[in-house]
Amino acid sequence: MNSYDRDSAEYLELIVTVDGATVTSGIEYAVTTGDERPSAWAPVTIVDGRPMALLQGRAPGTYVVWARVTAGSELVVMRVDTFLVV
Repeated sequence: MNSYDRDSAEYLELIVTVDGATVTSGIEYAVTTGDERPSAWAPVTIVDGRPMALLQGRAPGTYVVWARVTAGSELVVMRVDTFLVV
């Protein structure tokens, strides 16, 4: 599990695959605690062609990153990473 200092602002690359294909557009992300389901989504930031989630302003604890793919005929929601803020 990756860890980040609570005073840092860092990008986390979101590796999202649907039906075996890597998706790099039409992605939103959410950050939650524990097994909480996402209720608010934000657009990813594209850095060098890769979808990224900006991690900043979080209190110490464990967080889950979710991705939602809105492009295409399906709406796909998945857990993509877990990280620790220290």
